[in-house]
Amino acid sequence: FKVFSFVHVMSQQKATTVVSNEIPEKQSEATYVFVPADPEQPMQELTIDLSDESNELSIFLDELKKHYRKQKRSEQGQMNQMEHLKQELEKNIGAANNANLDFNMLSKATSFEMVGTVQLMPCLPNIGGKQQPKGSSLYRSLQMYIDDNGQFKEYQRNVRAESMTNACGAQRTSPILGDVFISMYYDDEDNFRRLNFSLKDCDSQSVLFKEASKRNKFKLLKPETCHSKNCEKKGSSRCGRCLNVWYCSKDCQKSDWQTHKKTCAKKSKS
Repeated sequence: FKVFSFVHVMSQQKATTVVSNEIPEKQSEATYVFVPADPEQPMQELTIDLSDESNELSIFLDELKKHYRKQKRSEQGQMNQMEHLKQELEKNIGAANNANLDFNMLSKATSFEMVGTVQLMPCLPNIGGKQQPKGSSLYRSLQMYIDDNGQFKEYQRNVRAESMTNACGAQRTSPILGDVFISMYYDDEDNFRRLNFSLKDCDSQSVLFKEASKRNKFKLLKPETCHSKNCEKKGSSRCGRCLNVWYCSKDCQKSDWQTHKKTCAKKSKS
């Protein structure tokens, strides 16, 4: 028998095209990808200027907002968004307080551009109860940025973006509307770095998309209590043969083997 360890498995996977255990250096610019909703338009590799370090967090989002601001809401779309805002406010502050909101206030609120995200590749700073060291590639994340007001604009469905989301194994229940942008960054809470993401990475067989799929599958795993008798600790590793039972340590797995081997069946590869 063998231990199927969270830490071991994830440390063996390549998180980016260049695996590093060092905090990435700050870049003066970074590449990202534009995916138009119109399938007839080609995807583009763009570059963002990061020379002003004081605005590294906001400059990228500001650039996306400029793009989404070009697409105006229809009169019906604006009315729908105002009604949506009104309902959300009623949930949070109550219908009585919401009664004081006037039409102009709601109309002004709809003028703000908001950028939403679809997390294609999550960062995994903590695996099996162990905090990853600063610089680990597991602090790298891949994000798809969307117009958060897209449902109120006359956008078409972005089939290519949805296909890439599925390839990464990302969870999303609603359709992706309008143009999207894909970017990668490193964030360990103390250090934030915008990283390069290129057109060649937008492939289901790319290292990044494969890594994203593995991480998303990993996040769906729900550790159970240690299978060893009389142990109530949370498991951090699974039996490497059947992948069905959890153990908190190798000692617990060894002590439980005489019992577990009676029902342990090798997991077939799909």
